[in-house]
Amino acid sequence: MKHVELLTVAAVCLALGTLALGGERITTQATDYFATQIALDPELSPDGKYVAYVRAGNDIMTDRHISDIWFAAVDGSFDRKLASNAGGAGAHQLGGARNGAKWSPDSQRMAYIDAGQIYVIDMTSSEIVKISNLPGAASRLAWSPDGRTIAFVMARRQPKLAIPMPSPPPGGRWRGAPFVSDDSVDRYDGNGRDRSLRNQLFVIPSAGGTARQLSSGPISIGDTPEGYFSWTPDGRSIVVSAYSEPGAFGVPAQTDVFLFDAASGQSTRLTKASGFKDKAAVSPDGQHVAYIGRANEGRMYATPQVWLMNINGGEARSLTAALDRPVDNFAWTPDGQSLLIAYVDTGRYKLARLDLSGHMVPLAENIGSSTSSYLGFLGGGTHISTAGQLIAYCVQDENTLGDVVVRHGNQVRRITDLNRTLFTKRTLAQVDERWSSSSYDSKRIQGFVLKPPAFDAAKRYPMVLEIHGGPNSAWGSQYDYEKQMMAAAGYVVLLVNPRGSIGYGQAFVDEDTFPGEVDAADLMSAVDDLAKEPWIDPTRLYVSGGSGGGVLTAWLIGKTTRFRAAAPYYANLDMQSWTLTTDLPAQVTNRWFKGLPWAMRDEYWRRSPLRLAPNVRTPTLIMTGEEDRRVPASQSEQYFTALKLLGVEARLIRFPDEGHMLANIPSDTIAMTSAIIDWFDKHGGGSGGLALNRVTPSK
Repeated sequence: MKHVELLTVAAVCLALGTLALGGERITTQATDYFATQIALDPELSPDGKYVAYVRAGNDIMTDRHISDIWFAAVDGSFDRKLASNAGGAGAHQLGGARNGAKWSPDSQRMAYIDAGQIYVIDMTSSEIVKISNLPGAASRLAWSPDGRTIAFVMARRQPKLAIPMPSPPPGGRWRGAPFVSDDSVDRYDGNGRDRSLRNQLFVIPSAGGTARQLSSGPISIGDTPEGYFSWTPDGRSIVVSAYSEPGAFGVPAQTDVFLFDAASGQSTRLTKASGFKDKAAVSPDGQHVAYIGRANEGRMYATPQVWLMNINGGEARSLTAALDRPVDNFAWTPDGQSLLIAYVDTGRYKLARLDLSGHMVPLAENIGSSTSSYLGFLGGGTHISTAGQLIAYCVQDENTLGDVVVRHGNQVRRITDLNRTLFTKRTLAQVDERWSSSSYDSKRIQGFVLKPPAFDAAKRYPMVLEIHGGPNSAWGSQYDYEKQMMAAAGYVVLLVNPRGSIGYGQAFVDEDTFPGEVDAADLMSAVDDLAKEPWIDPTRLYVSGGSGGGVLTAWLIGKTTRFRAAAPYYANLDMQSWTLTTDLPAQVTNRWFKGLPWAMRDEYWRRSPLRLAPNVRTPTLIMTGEEDRRVPASQSEQYFTALKLLGVEARLIRFPDEGHMLANIPSDTIAMTSAIIDWFDKHGGGSGGLALNRVTPSK
């Protein structure tokens, strides 16, 4: 039975969570992770009357992620789950939140995916028709302009290498064939070791029929974070962003923008420059293609920009070079004169209108949808939809995980408030913005501070420095279950965006020495600044972080003994062995180190926290996913073994069936958070991992 001790803790918290008295508020509970919901991917109907969206959460009975399609009237008159058919099959539950519904051009029908198959619902009669019978799972739908065809993506298997073998005798049962690969990478986080699948582009009649494959070969549609594609207005072609070739060994893969003929499947590559291009979208007049791109220029991180090019090819030009902030998403305005962009700036996702000359007008802050304050490079629920003068998107803050709003000019109507009932019964930790000066060069460094609910400035609290991963990502101020749990357990939580973080300009990223002197100075300067407050106990400091944050956690405890306990999780701690076992070796050797491990042995070792293990005196909790391909479990195992050999108090927790981020199974998020709090509590921290039900007076 996995995680016996930790899941017992969660079970006790569940039992205690029912004890809140009417009219009283309690702090964040362990099982709130199952109670919260977020809205994602809002999609306006073309007539502007409705907005469909994905409502995602976690099922406490089955311990799995769930998501459903909902739709609401823009005027606020109703909000309901996708209608059931006449046979009473009920509303369909999605397999993944990124398979949101898509409206037909006339707003009369909606297409969506259930169990890998495509369904179309008539919004007038509520009749649901299954239009596909696919051998695989469909994803990412797009209606043709005339409404007769739906384009989608489906994975198809490439020919696999095999060892010549005799057949077993009649009735014999042999073990499955071994895995054979001569690919540059034979594994990918979240997909195991099967690299023979390529996402291909298909079309199918919207009334039902046989699907027709347009793309083939090594090209793979939609491997990129969103993998958007769009039809040209005349319905003759489809523009997609895709991996154009697998890439030679040791060379980062290339993504490009392609134009596919919807009748013949003939493709034309529109982009020529190296690098990544994603989320390609055709302008409403069919003359231009916009996409998000970043160059392969040897940097650890290149800021994603919005690029514009003629649909017939030619040179692309950046519309956001002067912005110098990473753009996460965009949408064309219906008149084709501008784009709506979602970008990261100083710890927030922001929305702006961008014309085709690059002039920008800010519209909103704190957009997006997420269960974490992590502003990662994989997107933050920043999908944007337009219809006429309306704009639909999601908003988030310290009290909101993600809710749908519809904007008309300066008027904003909130469509959902998914967690209002829960949060009226909770006292949440509020988030304060805090800037500090780095001891390295006096540069201003942004951070965010969460204080325990019912904070009393006359008391002294332990502090947790939580370090974000990436390292090219950032913390924001929005709701975060893990940080709320820490604050509820009596800790002040400090989130810092050191050099290397996004949202402060390319130069701020380039100044990073990850891991090294600069980012360590930025982090410790923020700790020193907050520790001066009379309500911080400077003798009770703790540090934790995941992935790149785990690297910096291990780096810091190898440089200082100021922290009472530490928790690095799924972290790459020996750079040489990590490079040769990760699913991204080319990115590491071309961007992180700009050389191969044996040619730069000293540099790889210098930047390895494992090198500093003999200096560590801090009790250390290490966590990893057993199926992690990004940072294999062997990295955590090496560090754990090193600390034990050195006589340092250490504990290793392995999560079965988990990849990088430990996010496959909802209860694992609870277990991970509870484990960190319990570890810090055991080493002089807060008031105890089970004492999470303090009652505070209602206001």
